[in-house]
Amino acid sequence: MQNKMENIAAIKDPNLLDGTAYMELIAGKYRGKHWIPGSLFYDEEIFGLIEPIFERKVDSYDHYEINHISTEQAKQLIKKLQSVSTELSSAKEFANTPQQIGFKFACSRDYFETNFVTAKNKTINMINELIEWLKKVLSNYDCITVAGI
Repeated sequence: MQNKMENIAAIKDPNLLDGTAYMELIAGKYRGKHWIPGSLFYDEEIFGLIEPIFERKVDSYDHYEINHISTEQAKQLIKKLQSVSTELSSAKEFANTPQQIGFKFACSRDYFETNFVTAKNKTINMINELIEWLKKVLSNYDCITVAGI
């Protein structure tokens, strides 16, 4: 069985989802539907890497709920994500991993530590891809939604 952490990335095609343990980032306000084309989907364990940033920057963020994120909050998320990406880029070993990187499960932490260079690079790519998605969405919408588990 493949370790989920080997696939540190957003999933862009809802047809590739297996089960329901995903966080969905939706352009605009939640409209009562899930698995929307154009959304970004993250396995719960993968999203756990960046979820502490959302928890700190979005008032009343809840892992299990629908979270509407205003343009201003999203801009703050972008700044923090950029900062974490830069800090992670300069980390030479696991001990230098930014505190904002989260490990929801012990096995996530173990994988990240054991496969540090690969996990670090994939996480940086995932963060940078999310930043670009957020910027694009904010040019057309006044908010984003994080649909929790």
